[in-house]
Amino acid sequence: MKYLNTFFKLYSNNQFIRYLSIGSVNTFVGIITYPVLFYSLTSFDLSYIEILYVSFFITTSFAFITNKYIVFRSRYNFIYEYFKFIFIHIIFLVLNVFVLKMLVEDYEYHPVISQIILTFIIIYIGYYYNRIITFKN
Repeated sequence: MKYLNTFFKLYSNNQFIRYLSIGSVNTFVGIITYPVLFYSLTSFDLSYIEILYVSFFITTSFAFITNKYIVFRSRYNFIYEYFKFIFIHIIFLVLNVFVLKMLVEDYEYHPVISQIILTFIIIYIGYYYNRIITFKN
């Protein structure tokens, strides 16, 4: 029980520990969402890029809420922070579409494997942007 109390104290007082744990959840959601949508929606004649857009909306909204309220514990204006958060993620989306198309069409990598790799790169860059700009206290 002593170790559990130490963990919760560390978790509640350390933003980086919160980021790692919530980031793991967001990563899991991001990694699972695209393949689930890919294999569910391709029968509706959606391209892998159109499925990426659907996945983007779901995972970005989920990540914003968890980052705002759990990781950064921000109490600032929801709409203002959401637009800052979405702004960088739209840039990530444009880069993601470009690189995903290149990996799939030019290098013939599988869309799901390519997207998983890109997800990790985006998460790494996104943390620093959000820490410095979006949820700056």
